[in-house]
Amino acid sequence: MSRIYSFNYNIILAENAVVQRRHAIILALFDEV
Repeated sequence: MSRIYSFNYNIILAENAVVQRRHAIILALFDEV
């Protein structure tokens, strides 16, 4: 049970990292304009 929970938690962390990276790219693009 705890193994499944930690696996889902790792997926959530990975998705958050992707979102944060996407926001960083968008902010960088706005900085260039």
